Amino acid sequence: MSRELTGGRRSTSPVSSGRSSPVPRAERRAVEDELYRADKSLRRYGALIERAVNSWDTAPQEWADYIAFLARLLKAIQSHPKDAPVLPHTEDVAYKLAQCLNPLLPSGVHQKALEVYTNIFQTFGLEYLSRHLPSYLPGLAPVFTFASLSVRPAVYTLFEQYIIKLPTSDLRPATKALLLCLLPALEEETSEDFGRALIVVESLQETFDSEDGQTGFFWQTLFLCVVTSPSRRQGALNCLTRRLPKFINRSIEQPIGSMATEPHDLDGLSEDVKAVISPEPGLLIRCFAAGLWDINPLVQRGFLELLVTHLPLSSPVLRHGIDGKDLDLLVSAATSVLLRKDMGLNRRLWSWLLGPESKLATTGSPSSSPTTDRTDKGATGLSSQHQYFQRLARPSLTRCLLTMFSSVDENPATRSRPFRICSSLMDRWEIGGSIMPDVFLPAMKSVHVFSGVAPTTAVAEVQRSASLFFDGVEAKLIWAIFIGKIQSVIELSSTDPSKVGLLIWILEKFNIQDEEMVNVHIPLTTLYLLGKLDDLRSREHASGVQHALQLARVLVELMPSRTGDRKSDKPQADAEETFGKEAALRAITEFYSDVQQGIETTPPPLDCAATESLLMQMAAIVTLQALDTSTGILFHSCLDLFVAIQVKAPKEPNASTTDDLDDKLVEMLEVVAASRQGLELQTLSSIVAYIAATKRDNATGKNTFLRMVSSLAELLWQHLSPSTPKYHVEAARLLWQLETIAAPEEVFEVALLGFMQPLDGTMLHSGNFQDAREETVRRFTVLWDHSIPLQIGAGPSGQSRRASSLLGVIDPVHVAYRTQLLAESFSRVVDLLREPSCQAYEVAKRWLGNLPSLGSIFGLMFTRFQALVGAHRSSRGVIGTEGRSSTETAREVAYILAQLESILKDGTDWTWECIVAVDTGDAEDNPQSGLTSLMQQCIWLLNDQRSSTKQLHRGSVALMQIILDGPAAVEIRDLRIDESLLERMVISLRDQDATLQSPLLQLITAAIRLRVKGEITKPVTEARRRSSLADRRRSLAAVRPIETINTAPSTITPPPQLMPTLQVAFASSSARLFLEQWVAFLSTILPTFASAIFPSLLPLVETLCTQLESMFAELVALTTAEVSRASFSPDIGIVCLLDALEMTLARAHDCLALEGQPEEATKLQVPSGGFLSSVASGVFKVQGPPSRMAHANSRLTVVLAFQDTIRCCLKIWTWSNNTTATEGYDKSSSATTACNALRLRNKTRYLLEQMFAVEPLETLEVMIDYWSCSGQTEPAATTFSLLQVMQSSRPKHVLPVILDSLCSRVVPSGLPPVRQSSQATEITANQAALFLLAYLRSMEDDALDEVWADSSAFIKDVLANPLPYRHIMPILLALVHLLAQKIGNTNYGDQKRMRKDLADMFQKLLAATFTTLSPDNFARTFEDETIQDGLPDTGTTDATNRMDVLSVLQRAVVDLDTVLDSTDRVATVITSISNSVLSPAFNAKTFPSSVSPEHLDLLLAMSKRAPTSKAWRKELTEAFNNPRLLTSPVYLLQTHWLPVLHQWSARDKDRMSELFSRLTAPTTAGLMFGVGANAARLEADRRTQLNLRRVCLLLLASPLDTWVTHLRDFDEKLVELFEATSSSSPSSAIKADLYMLCRALTLAFSGTQLSPLWPTINANLQSALTSLLRGPLDGHTFTNISILQACKLLDQLVLLSPEEFQLHEWLFIADTVDAVYQPSGQYATSALADQVADVLRLNGTGDQQVLGTLGGTNTEADGQRRLLLQDDALPTDDIKAMDREDFGRTVLRPFLSQLGIHAYEGTYTMEPPTSEACYASLLKDLTDMNTVVA
Repeated sequence: MSRELTGGRRSTSPVSSGRSSPVPRAERRAVEDELYRADKSLRRYGALIERAVNSWDTAPQEWADYIAFLARLLKAIQSHPKDAPVLPHTEDVAYKLAQCLNPLLPSGVHQKALEVYTNIFQTFGLEYLSRHLPSYLPGLAPVFTFASLSVRPAVYTLFEQYIIKLPTSDLRPATKALLLCLLPALEEETSEDFGRALIVVESLQETFDSEDGQTGFFWQTLFLCVVTSPSRRQGALNCLTRRLPKFINRSIEQPIGSMATEPHDLDGLSEDVKAVISPEPGLLIRCFAAGLWDINPLVQRGFLELLVTHLPLSSPVLRHGIDGKDLDLLVSAATSVLLRKDMGLNRRLWSWLLGPESKLATTGSPSSSPTTDRTDKGATGLSSQHQYFQRLARPSLTRCLLTMFSSVDENPATRSRPFRICSSLMDRWEIGGSIMPDVFLPAMKSVHVFSGVAPTTAVAEVQRSASLFFDGVEAKLIWAIFIGKIQSVIELSSTDPSKVGLLIWILEKFNIQDEEMVNVHIPLTTLYLLGKLDDLRSREHASGVQHALQLARVLVELMPSRTGDRKSDKPQADAEETFGKEAALRAITEFYSDVQQGIETTPPPLDCAATESLLMQMAAIVTLQALDTSTGILFHSCLDLFVAIQVKAPKEPNASTTDDLDDKLVEMLEVVAASRQGLELQTLSSIVAYIAATKRDNATGKNTFLRMVSSLAELLWQHLSPSTPKYHVEAARLLWQLETIAAPEEVFEVALLGFMQPLDGTMLHSGNFQDAREETVRRFTVLWDHSIPLQIGAGPSGQSRRASSLLGVIDPVHVAYRTQLLAESFSRVVDLLREPSCQAYEVAKRWLGNLPSLGSIFGLMFTRFQALVGAHRSSRGVIGTEGRSSTETAREVAYILAQLESILKDGTDWTWECIVAVDTGDAEDNPQSGLTSLMQQCIWLLNDQRSSTKQLHRGSVALMQIILDGPAAVEIRDLRIDESLLERMVISLRDQDATLQSPLLQLITAAIRLRVKGEITKPVTEARRRSSLADRRRSLAAVRPIETINTAPSTITPPPQLMPTLQVAFASSSARLFLEQWVAFLSTILPTFASAIFPSLLPLVETLCTQLESMFAELVALTTAEVSRASFSPDIGIVCLLDALEMTLARAHDCLALEGQPEEATKLQVPSGGFLSSVASGVFKVQGPPSRMAHANSRLTVVLAFQDTIRCCLKIWTWSNNTTATEGYDKSSSATTACNALRLRNKTRYLLEQMFAVEPLETLEVMIDYWSCSGQTEPAATTFSLLQVMQSSRPKHVLPVILDSLCSRVVPSGLPPVRQSSQATEITANQAALFLLAYLRSMEDDALDEVWADSSAFIKDVLANPLPYRHIMPILLALVHLLAQKIGNTNYGDQKRMRKDLADMFQKLLAATFTTLSPDNFARTFEDETIQDGLPDTGTTDATNRMDVLSVLQRAVVDLDTVLDSTDRVATVITSISNSVLSPAFNAKTFPSSVSPEHLDLLLAMSKRAPTSKAWRKELTEAFNNPRLLTSPVYLLQTHWLPVLHQWSARDKDRMSELFSRLTAPTTAGLMFGVGANAARLEADRRTQLNLRRVCLLLLASPLDTWVTHLRDFDEKLVELFEATSSSSPSSAIKADLYMLCRALTLAFSGTQLSPLWPTINANLQSALTSLLRGPLDGHTFTNISILQACKLLDQLVLLSPEEFQLHEWLFIADTVDAVYQPSGQYATSALADQVADVLRLNGTGDQQVLGTLGGTNTEADGQRRLLLQDDALPTDDIKAMDREDFGRTVLRPFLSQLGIHAYEGTYTMEPPTSEACYASLLKDLTDMNTVVA
């Protein structure tokens, strides 16, 4: 409101103001009744009038009946006695006349009614009309809205001759109604009676102007009319255009834009103008705001034009007469017209915001062009319009836009509105350029915040509007704002990450690819940012500086690379000399400082070349300062920035600066490398990138470069340590990148060989010499594993391998090159195999025995070996090594023989597989095994007789002996080795060479044995592999014949301490470095003991799983940003433990299979003997039942071990599928994390595949339990993805297993023992059934052919015996529905037959469900049972996944056409559901509590699917007629019952007529006295009340104006039933329900449709309120409840304020400014609410509010106006028991006394009313059965 309220402001609790007491209407009626009784002629006249009034039919059917009645009434009125002061029965006459002015009646009836009005006014005079204006004006007020041209003259006559001539004291309360009555006649300026209507309005204005102190009352009331009545704004606009004075100070003439002499008050305005805004200037603002917000563009245009001409921004009213909030409201409303995109509206808005144009502007071009005017204005100063806007409009407009952007509304249209407005404001540079610096960043922040909380679709809509706004802002203006924000952020003591993050988000989300931006503004902004960040030493908050560097990096990435290719006219040195750092920053600041003035002629201060040069210089300076400060994240960020600039601007950087940086880097790297402290990998990565980007060819730069490469390689070598496994892949990549950069120099090879020197000082820091060698080998193995891709084919574990994807697709040439570079270091590792006493020996042996790329190593060695042997044969050096002697060649051949001997001597099965798999053939069609080739070369060397080959003879013999004794000797049996050896023995004997005779004898013996036996050793197969370490990796799914298993149980028991020792070893942290040895030891001892494994199986598996979870937790921790230094690579440990689990479970399962063999198989092994042996065998023979029990216990043990392993594997599998979901995920180690995840993913999948192959049922049950416990989260989804990728888990394999699990828990006797579950996993049948449903839902539709047969067979089995499956019947119904949907999506099989089968299944399942389940369990879900059983909730309780009968049926009914194949079946199912589900619930004794929301959702779906079905309609009809329906909770009625009732009544329009037929008119005929009469009256009251409430429910359930055809019926029934008295049947007790019906009518019909009902509603509402003014005898007609409902009706009408009701609102409350600002002098209110409140105050003993029936605020938290009368203020029983006086004083008086103020303040706030509260309040009253007579 206004800043200062006048002294007449009405208080909250008004007291006596000294005015005369009001004359209540009851007293006035009593005086007139006395006159009738005193005069005989008046009594006769009154009887005549009463007879004429009573001749009115309740609702005449024909218009002729109306005219006849009016004629009789007119005749009776004209027979009045001479000098009759009053018209008897005035209220009844006025009420009938108002009914005759129904808009639906023809104009002839209207003319006749106006004739009666004229006769009455003429006969009884103005004094009579003054007293009875509240009775006659409500009927005349709405006439202009529908009157024809023939009717209007009579209406004008009534206003001109009678109403306008009334005293102002009588007209004042009705002024708003009079204006609303006349404004429709002013809508058409070209109409015939426009002038006459305008004269009437002017006369009304003059009437108030003639009175002292009431000059502004007319205008204030007119402003209120504009605010509250949208349909009459056009007429009000026409009136304001002609009569509203201009709010401009005419006393001062001054040039435009000069406002220094303007007074700062309202003294310059005339008194008439001041009176217009008195007492409330805020109404003027709200009048214009309402007009500008109108939906009619003509109204908007008119008010905007009026705003420009009458209320400019320079008006003293806007500057000094109102507060800032009101001005913001007006500006906000004015700018809203921009949303229409109307040029006419926009021009008027520009005129209002910018003021009038200067004479210079008017003589030139008519429009202001941003490209032509701005240049001149930059030189001559700001324009007058710009000054006008800056001074008057800019502050308010900025506040409005900021308020819009700070809105928390979730509606995307509301959030988009300010962006659309700003886009239009940018059309004028004077406006856009001024407000954008203040608005731009808050606007972007609004979208940023909204994008974090809103749905994607809503964000996209707002983002589109924001993008259009962003594109409309000038590039220079945007970057000027960025520069300003950067300056403010950098100059703070600590940079704000949120502000910097906002800038980065803007750069990422919006279009900044404009040529001007990327070529000019982005480089300048980056330069400015670097210039502000150069002095990093003074910054104490490194995190804030880091965010600023991140912003700089984003800006550099946006710079185009072509910027650096442009040539500059100036040399680089000249550019640097011209612009130093300070000069460049000052030039940039000046360049962007004039953007608000719109000056565009200023060129960029720096060209591209100078900008790039300064960028390089400043980036180098920043990097140097960061290097001096620290070597952590700040330094590597600065270095990354420098590299990015160098890449974008490929120019030679400043030599001095880069040389300084190089020297600093070399010094730092050498110091760190010498101190053994190490550097973070991110820093090393940045340095490598720097070297790659700035590599120079001069001698000095090359020397520095080589020094850096050497130090970097050493630091990267440290990151390959197993104790730091986080960055293994990244470190390997950087090492190879260094090698690529250093080529063709051999710096990398030299450094690598230096690392491999066991005595080098680089390793002495880690401990003694042996530890140093072991650490060196471990680091090299890491480098090799992440450098050479895995060999494609079978890996060492027997499972399928694929090439590594960690290093990308590597060219075979690159692989060969890397292998050659690592060959020398690899040879040194192989050399360790000849030193078994050192610790590194075990590491090298284990690594080489399981090396996946061993085959490629053998290939290289064979190629080299063949070349050397060939050179040795020709006595020449190897090609490419000229000058090499034969001795050197022989030495190299001997070295290779020794290496091969070392590898094969300690080789595993995988080693032999690799050497056999090597192809050394010279052509594709002539393959040759590597082992065969090697043996041939050795035989040749052995036969070479030259003296220099003696060493080669010994090496060849040793290697051949290993091969012949090895497991792959069968591969060379066709070479006839024995013959060659015998020949060589003959030569040796002939030459008397004794050195080779003994070794040759051993070789000949082995060769002859190989030839004689034919096969000493089997091929490298699965059966043989079990004897070696690879046995732990064999496939559990492999088919193993019985004879291959150790069928003879070991008679040797394991040592007692063996298993405890293994548990301690696997649990010890000190044994982690030797974990592979312990796993090898376990693989060795497991085959030794058979049945002895079962007692120790569970403890061992538990230990392994515990350690597996611990190592997995450490591995997950490695992926986070904060990680502690580890002592062991957890990924290696996890693989070892998984191998241990695999071999343990494999051996246990083999032993279990052995125990399950038939007893006869063991009897065959018992030797036959005599009697004693037979007795002994009988004595010690284990009987059958104990044997079966022992076997069952062993199987349970194995199953439990399987479960623990599966759970661990599932957890690892889930993580490996989505590693980035880890909290605190560190992207810097993403490559290593991906490598580990892929490795573990393949390993766990392989292990799970094997376990599923041997124990599918137990494995799947663990998956079901894991899925159930995970709920709807990501782990649950990964369960199905695992089943989809496992090779042995096709749907045709998985579905039978799920069905077996389900049947094992429902009917286990129906399954054979081999298919029954052990039920060791605690899952229920419901969980198994739900998993079945979820699995089929995740399955592809095309896989239906694999599951159809099993699914249909299972359902048929269920139908054969449904009782055991009763608890999962809803899930089975959902299963049939799902199958029907999948059939509809495919073309599989015979569609018609399958759909018919499904329809039969569904109907039979439905019948079985209704038979086996009681109706009480229809709403129960499986979660209820699981919670009762103590199992965890699965989290699937949302509406779309509920599995109770009702929810399943609701989803099925919606999609019933998919399930059923004919309409007959649909009808049958609907009837069955209605009879079995709805009927028990609706007919239960506990109704309506027996009806759940699910019941009603199902019924709603049925009503939409089968709207004409009689089954559900019958049940709903009975429920609707059940009185207990009204005891339902309000929320259930509003959200569920009302939609159902709407569907029920939509196709039965006679439903309302049938209810009307139950409502009988009150009657007193035939009433008896006594108990029977009272009971009959009570029954009639109860029946009528219930029927009225049913009518209200139907009205609330239907859309607006659904029952408009029954308006006449509503009017009839209201008139009839309101005539009830305390002695009628039904009695007046029903009036409370009638008022509730009126509340429902005002909610169910629009205001225009309710026009025929307003006379009835007004008359009965006044009757209820005036009953409080009458004597106690009237208490029997209106009870406390009736009066309370009447007050609630009035409260609702005042809140919603229908436009037609506003014509009658003045009868009840003060609807003008008098509600708050009372006029001076003796003023008596005529508002009925105020009169009743005053009477109640005068009759009461106190003036305090006793009960808290009123709310504290006028609006809700969401900005909507609320009801004043609270629902829960007082219990109904207390209200009924209260005395009338106490009820009026404590409940009604506070409400009635505040209602006018409440309505005025609600109008003043301009907030929308909350209709939802009205619905909720009415439903609460309808369900209050305490108000129904008992």
